[in-house]
Amino acid sequence: MFGKNRLATAAALAIVAIVAVAAAAPYLPLADPDAVDTPNRLRPPFTPGHLLGTDEFGRDLLSRLIWGGRVSLLAGVGAAGAAMLVGVGLGVVAGYAGDPTNAPEWYANIKSVEWRTQPPVIVGSRMDFVAQFLGRRLAYTYEVAETKVTQVMDFARKHQHPLQCVMEKK
Repeated sequence: MFGKNRLATAAALAIVAIVAVAAAAPYLPLADPDAVDTPNRLRPPFTPGHLLGTDEFGRDLLSRLIWGGRVSLLAGVGAAGAAMLVGVGLGVVAGYAGDPTNAPEWYANIKSVEWRTQPPVIVGSRMDFVAQFLGRRLAYTYEVAETKVTQVMDFARKHQHPLQCVMEKK
């Protein structure tokens, strides 16, 4: 994939280089990013010993850039990792709770679920539920009439529930 797209390859290499330099910052021969050197303040780029110059306190801008990159990368990786943990956790719970076969474990009133069609839940899927409510045994069949991914609550307020109960006399 990257071999065919030169721009993507260049971007990937740049990201790898930035991460590698930031990770290697403690081992690189850089000036102390916090060391104040007032005689060398506001030096222009390419000054000997200061490739990117110095700031108003004489601190080396290259070392500050590299060490600051470590903090920025750590914050970005931490935020992405936290989002991944939350997202994967919610996805696992949603996948488990969204499977009607697991309903007896999630809902106290539902005693059993049997598929009348093959899983997964798609339009036309049918499931038989047996529930116990107010001392009475209820047996009913759900047929999926429609599936919506977005605006579930808004859809439920304005329309009939996408699962329809089918009454059958036995």
